[in-house]
Amino acid sequence: MMVFIVKHFPKKSLLILRDPPMNRQFFRPFEKTSKNRGQAIIVVLLICMVLGILLGAVFNFQRGQINLLSKSAKDYLAICAAEVGINCVLSEMKTNPAFVTHGNAYIPQKDWVEPAPHTHYYIKSVSGLELDNPSRGVYSGRITLERTRVVADFKTRVRRIPSKENHLTQTVDESDRYYLVESIGRIGDVYRKVSAVVERFFPSAFLLYDEQILDLGGQGPYRVRPGILRRGRIYGHEMIKLSRRGLFDTGTEFREIEKFSTPGSIKSTYDAYFQFRNGKEGRLKSSGSDDPKTFDTFPEESNGITLGQFVLDGFHGGKSEKLPPLNPLVYKNSVHPKPIILNDSSQFEGFEKSKWRNPVRPQEEVFDLNFGWKFSSSGEKVVFYSTVPLRVWGCPPYKAITIFCEKDVYIAGDFNANPKSPQNYTEGYIDYKDPITNGVDKNGAMIISMGRIWFDYSNPMLFLRNEFHTMLDYEMASRLQGYSTDTQPLLPDSANSGNPNSGNQNGSGSHRISAPVCYIASHAIDEFLLMKAVYPYHNSPNSDPRMPLTSVGFSAISALNAVPKDPNAVSLSLEFLASLYLNPAFAGIREYFTYSEDPTEYKYRFGIKSTTKREIELTKLAVSCYTLGAIPVTLRDHVINELLDEATNEVLKDEPNQALGAWNAVDRLFKLALSKKQGFRMPEMTVNAMLIDSAQINARWDDRDGVVKVENEIGNIFSPEARCFPYVGSNTRIILRHMGGKIHLRTTPTKEFLDGRLREDNSIVRRNVWDSTYVPGSGDFYPPHQPAGFNIATWFDAPSSAQEFDSFK
Repeated sequence: MMVFIVKHFPKKSLLILRDPPMNRQFFRPFEKTSKNRGQAIIVVLLICMVLGILLGAVFNFQRGQINLLSKSAKDYLAICAAEVGINCVLSEMKTNPAFVTHGNAYIPQKDWVEPAPHTHYYIKSVSGLELDNPSRGVYSGRITLERTRVVADFKTRVRRIPSKENHLTQTVDESDRYYLVESIGRIGDVYRKVSAVVERFFPSAFLLYDEQILDLGGQGPYRVRPGILRRGRIYGHEMIKLSRRGLFDTGTEFREIEKFSTPGSIKSTYDAYFQFRNGKEGRLKSSGSDDPKTFDTFPEESNGITLGQFVLDGFHGGKSEKLPPLNPLVYKNSVHPKPIILNDSSQFEGFEKSKWRNPVRPQEEVFDLNFGWKFSSSGEKVVFYSTVPLRVWGCPPYKAITIFCEKDVYIAGDFNANPKSPQNYTEGYIDYKDPITNGVDKNGAMIISMGRIWFDYSNPMLFLRNEFHTMLDYEMASRLQGYSTDTQPLLPDSANSGNPNSGNQNGSGSHRISAPVCYIASHAIDEFLLMKAVYPYHNSPNSDPRMPLTSVGFSAISALNAVPKDPNAVSLSLEFLASLYLNPAFAGIREYFTYSEDPTEYKYRFGIKSTTKREIELTKLAVSCYTLGAIPVTLRDHVINELLDEATNEVLKDEPNQALGAWNAVDRLFKLALSKKQGFRMPEMTVNAMLIDSAQINARWDDRDGVVKVENEIGNIFSPEARCFPYVGSNTRIILRHMGGKIHLRTTPTKEFLDGRLREDNSIVRRNVWDSTYVPGSGDFYPPHQPAGFNIATWFDAPSSAQEFDSFK
């Protein structure tokens, strides 16, 4: 509370105090006057106007940004729609390499005036993707965004474009390699066009291809000379590993190679020798990709210009050449040609359930597909589609065959090789002297599997039949000369004082008498006769320079021909003729084919268990000796083929039996091939085919020079499931010759783990050669429906218009 003290002032002072003029002047400026009335309103309006201008500018800017962003979004969606069209077309082309929307896949086109008819589409509509599947011409459809329900249309077209063939490359046909793909995407009023050049590549370009790790150490072991990989391209998607099988393996050499590449890395444990298609050679250092500075790409140069690189890893420009997974529907729904379906109830000559089993899956039934041994080359192109595992061998009688199997495939013998074609090797049995000709020596064949493809050399009867033929001819003729089956030098029966029963015997008529000088000289003369009659040199499947066996030099033929022939007696009766093979002069050849369970005997024979079959075939020979005094070539071939057929049936269908001839003849065959080089064939399993399988790697592996490296092989082991026995000694070698590419796609999981126990391959010498049959443009011998991969070579996108979109027809 405020207290005021009022003193007594004069009256005048009080009046001044009541109304002081100074106070009135002091308060007057705060009074509203007409002069400054309304100024506050103007200021507020000015501020509002400035704020309004700022807000308008911000709104216009934001609206421009929104419009700009909306245009960019539409451009992006339009490009996405165009890319969807390109991916759909590429998927169709990967499934059907002949797919185009204009023109055809074989003749280059310069424009879009020839819409191509479409007989089948493999790509179907799915959620968010709708395809029109027109009957011809442009490929079209639309995509729908699930949340916003925005729809974008696309039209796509593809045609083959002209390109020049490079005469320096054998593995690639550049004139059949490039395609132009154009695609327009539309969303609302926005159009975007994508143009791309697509590069098509086939597995036929590759000698070896692996979409995981390609370890070349599994090709060994090569103890004396390095292994040879000849011609073609070699590719490993994740890595290429140059290694060896153990410390005594001499490794692998590469000759006439066109390309050695990986988008990953190259590792090596030794300095590998390379020779390239232009003759350039050198060694790839063991440092490999680990030292980019010393890594040699072996550039190909001409007139000072670098044309390309022969060896590439990921650091030096190696690009992906990944092939797509296999599509079984391509082969199952094939129209040209329509497939031959093989399943557990199919009826086809040579197709039947096998007693053979894979030792790692003994419960799985396998079916034999035997094409027989008569080579022909019809004009047909054939596709087989199998839902069951196949075990394949023989000579398909078609110019071109594709075998597609949903399961594993076992190549159990010579496949697609004319048995009459000679195997004239260069020195060291590295390569054939004469080129292999389609339609004469082989046809075009491709085997494709959704599982593994195995080399099954468990049964020598299936891959050494041709070699056994010459060996039987030789050993039969030797016994017709009077020699024994024993390996020791023997005197002919006729040398023992004319008494076939004289001399030391082993209980079966074999004589073990030391050979004097006169015997050695006569034996040389006998060998000269055998060379002329049994194993003369020939270099053509159309010629056979062999001569008949006559009484000159062949004592058994002479003795039978000397048997009296009295027309009035019973000498020409059937009983008499049937007994001729029992003549003592025929003792050696009877013994040779007689089945025995004594290892000291069956090791030197070719035992046939069926007594009836032996008697029938030997009687044919004996009758010919008696009536003609000779055994013609045609009759010998007939008898040998009949006996080999019987031997095959006994091995395949009867109980496994190590005493049978096939299990005891391979060592002798190898020694004959070394001693009589021109006329005898080296033991060889010959496979002429491109092989494509899908199983992933599931095997023991050593990233160094380990001995555990495993290939998909079965054989030369004791196995009740595979019905086989070891059949070669430590000094014998068998050539496993494969002409064609071996492609591992690695897209299908596999359960069975390979640890090397399924094969004993120390005797196996592998020879791999690339084959030009499978390059596009090979004509009648080109197998149907070879898969293909595609890479984008160039890419360009630009704005388009409604008029251009409508012009896609």
